[in-house]
Amino acid sequence: MARNVLRYAFGMVLTACLSGAASGQCIVNQPWDLRHASHTSIVRTCGLPTPAPLVAADDFKCRSGGTLTHVRWWGTLALTAQVGKPYYIAIRRDNGNCQPAGVLWSACVTPQAVSVGVDCQGRRVFRFTTAVPPFAVVAGQKYWIQISEIDDQSARPGVEDFRWSGRQPLRLCPAAQINAAGGILQPLIDPCDGAPDDLSFVLKIV
Repeated sequence: MARNVLRYAFGMVLTACLSGAASGQCIVNQPWDLRHASHTSIVRTCGLPTPAPLVAADDFKCRSGGTLTHVRWWGTLALTAQVGKPYYIAIRRDNGNCQPAGVLWSACVTPQAVSVGVDCQGRRVFRFTTAVPPFAVVAGQKYWIQISEIDDQSARPGVEDFRWSGRQPLRLCPAAQINAAGGILQPLIDPCDGAPDDLSFVLKIV
């Protein structure tokens, strides 16, 4: 228990540094909370990011605006061979009804990954951190961030190797998944407690 508390405190310090809390940068801060389960988010390829079968997204808003430069997220891996594999990140519009819409910006990146614990289903959780090509965030505008495994570049193509970690309580709109037909599945229900999940991520906006 003491080890988990120490790990969580250390993680919060790192998160504060990444989000720029000490320097007046915009804070988009939704770290994994050591309890909740993870959710499917897979695209077929980097160049053709069709859901395979689902991608997950969560909304955010930056009061001051700025430029997105770094992304951190938490997720479970089925095997350690997935460490070092690339991921697809996209920023989507909000459709005006608290749901993700079209892609405004995207990048395929290879993050650093560190094991940080085990979730409520006994899955091993990793923290991922990466710089990204700049994206201009408009002050007060709602966006959705999507983070997905890239199937054809994963450890086992055709098999789910990554899931994005959930968190509670909800902030802004409930997190959602999008299927290959463009349908929206919302909210994401945590299989451990039956309550709606958001997703775990931190954004550095300067």
